Amino acid sequence: MLPPQFLSHPPSFPPATELDRVMGALAAQLPSIPDYLVVVDAQQRPLGVMSLAKLWAFYHHPSPDRQPSNPPQLQDWRPYWEPVLAIPDQIPLADLVTYLQAQPQRHWVTVDRDGGYQAYIEANSALIWLLPQLNLVPRAPAQGWLMALSHALKTPLTSLLGLSSLLLDPRVGALSDRQTRYATLMRRAIRQLIRMVNEWVDWLRLESGDLVLDWQELNLARLLADLLPQFLSSRLPDQPAPAWMETFTVDCQISLAAFPGDRQRLAQALHNSLDYLLQQQSQPLGLSLDRWGPWLSLHLRGTYPKGQPCPDLIPPGGSSLDYLGLSLARQLCRAHGGELGGFCSPSLGYHLTLLIPLPEGATTAVRGGVMLVSREIATIDAIHSQLQGSSYGLVVVTNPTEVARVVDRLTPRVVLWDGESFSPALVPPVNLSGSILQITEASASPDLSAITLPRGDLALALLPTLATILENRVICARPLTLLLLHSPDQAPALSAEWHQTLQNYQCCLLQAEDIEQARLLCRIWQPDAIVLDQQAPPRAEDLIQISRLPDLAAQSLVLLRARPEGAPDLKIIDARTVIDRGPHQGAIILLHQISPYRTNLPLPRQLEPQI
Repeated sequence: MLPPQFLSHPPSFPPATELDRVMGALAAQLPSIPDYLVVVDAQQRPLGVMSLAKLWAFYHHPSPDRQPSNPPQLQDWRPYWEPVLAIPDQIPLADLVTYLQAQPQRHWVTVDRDGGYQAYIEANSALIWLLPQLNLVPRAPAQGWLMALSHALKTPLTSLLGLSSLLLDPRVGALSDRQTRYATLMRRAIRQLIRMVNEWVDWLRLESGDLVLDWQELNLARLLADLLPQFLSSRLPDQPAPAWMETFTVDCQISLAAFPGDRQRLAQALHNSLDYLLQQQSQPLGLSLDRWGPWLSLHLRGTYPKGQPCPDLIPPGGSSLDYLGLSLARQLCRAHGGELGGFCSPSLGYHLTLLIPLPEGATTAVRGGVMLVSREIATIDAIHSQLQGSSYGLVVVTNPTEVARVVDRLTPRVVLWDGESFSPALVPPVNLSGSILQITEASASPDLSAITLPRGDLALALLPTLATILENRVICARPLTLLLLHSPDQAPALSAEWHQTLQNYQCCLLQAEDIEQARLLCRIWQPDAIVLDQQAPPRAEDLIQISRLPDLAAQSLVLLRARPEGAPDLKIIDARTVIDRGPHQGAIILLHQISPYRTNLPLPRQLEPQI
């Protein structure tokens, strides 16, 4: 049976269905509307397929020579139904290929044993997948056609390239400075056209499955050493080495001698990425290699050219030839089983990340893979700054329609979804085994199976939240001791679930019902903080009483409600927002707020949770 990605499920209707009902059912499926609908009989057997574009036109502009029913029904346009071929859902794949190639029908559907309609087959995509699976792909004819096309395009270009080189040969005759400049520009443009033809042919070969990677063990050090010399000789042959090559740095943070891949195609993807930076008038700064989950991350950085707008999508969407090289680099990464993503901001410049699968059993240290889905430059800057220097690698996806494909390919443990940049309705159905953290302005979470991360709490809560999800690490360097002070005549703010969550993070909880008990426990246990655990706002006189007792006044005081007017000068931690977060996320924020105020331990580096 075909995999589900090659099957779709257009709605089916009997012939006597009124058009108003059809339109209502289709409107309920917004924003994803299929191209066709399937007409079925009373036993759900397919009778035909009708284009929604035609149906929409007939519905709003009925033909004067046709008299539809009142109200109009699907059967009124029976002459416009297109034939459909029904195939049993359990048919062998080899027989399915025979049907798809031999039958002239344009539409194919699968049916059950009783002939009932089940799914619509995306025939073109299915055939592209099926033929290599069954070793039936006609590679020689397709490659022959592509090679003939490439030859027909490049033959005149190669002739022009030779003539331009002949003009620049001083043995043929001297040229003026202006003539030399013109001939040099002409030769450079011809080389660019030849490269574009080669990239276009490579793209077609990738799409048709004719480009087969030459898998071998790649020497990582050799690949990096040859990167700039090969780029200079292939992309900038008529120019001296640009200034950016002198300052270009390569930072390898991964101890990996070799990994499987196609050396030529991987170098081509890196060259195309560098070429894209130069197209954007960005000066390449360096290449860093690290681990992003189970992937090798090759991260290119470039400057931000002043006065240039930031591109919305990297790689750009659509079919523009302006950025064919970067789109081809992405396809080559996908052919390796990886992915390419990137972003741009005025403060951080250009960032392109090429991800290649690491070999099984690689002994390099694992970095947590975090994916950010956002177009907001401020959000990208904030997340990047938070994760820089941490144990988590970041990949940015700026196109929400690509999320499902990228998630299926990379299987990230955490997806940061910018709720202000993209509506929650745009979240695609993804098979995510990890967690979604939704970044929002408000504290209320939309209808999403996600953990809400308020934008204002990013600096405080992002790293500890990631540590909890990715590594199940304890928040502080050693367990905290908290003294919960509450009055017996007032309801506590922290529930039993809160207590259990704090204890799960190895917190020692002490409880006192009056000031005298609290002072005694402070002398014995020396807690890291006192939590004023009550629903009602604290009174100024209670805080004044605490300030008069040295054993209590020396401690950090956590207030879960607003600080009263006239309160004395104490080491107060304002934790009013943690109650609204709930025990799971609120406990993380609370412990992270308390940690900097501890007097008996140094502050963890960059406020990062440590074991």
